[in-house]
Amino acid sequence: MHKDIKINWFISNEKINFLDVWVFFKNGKICFNNYQKPFSKFLYLPFNSFHPKSVKVGFIFSELQRYVRTCSFFEDFIFIKDLFWKRLRSRGYPIRFLKPIFGYVNFDDRKNYLKEKQKENENPIVIKLPNNEKFAKLSTKDILKDTDYEYLRKRNIIPRLVLCWTKNKNLGEMVTSSKFDK
Repeated sequence: MHKDIKINWFISNEKINFLDVWVFFKNGKICFNNYQKPFSKFLYLPFNSFHPKSVKVGFIFSELQRYVRTCSFFEDFIFIKDLFWKRLRSRGYPIRFLKPIFGYVNFDDRKNYLKEKQKENENPIVIKLPNNEKFAKLSTKDILKDTDYEYLRKRNIIPRLVLCWTKNKNLGEMVTSSKFDK
């Protein structure tokens, strides 16, 4: 082993950290809490970076969801959520930006965040459209606006739909293509 590599270990009958989670027993049940390394500087994206707003909202929302999943107890979630708020404020995030995101993620929804997401194993239905001006401006929603597609899709009654457009022949293909009768 290299001389600069240092390995630390912790032996405990009460709790142990694994990656970013404390694992411990309480009242005979296995429980979890968020673990953060002591030397982490928590250098989240600064608010004035040129990342799109959606990226900033997304990472904050995902981090809050992760806190809900990694905290077995409401008090632990509130503690880490408050720390996260303070760290983001120190990175320049305004209150009016943070408040709606922080308000959207609730510990009461923990069971939903812990559910395994269903994977789509089905093959989609592919709708092949001619590539012309009439169809070029259409989206899946435009085509299905008068149907119950969204309702049926959410209940897994019908598979996912995918639109594709045929490729038009270019001038070279039109000049050189010919059809011979056999």
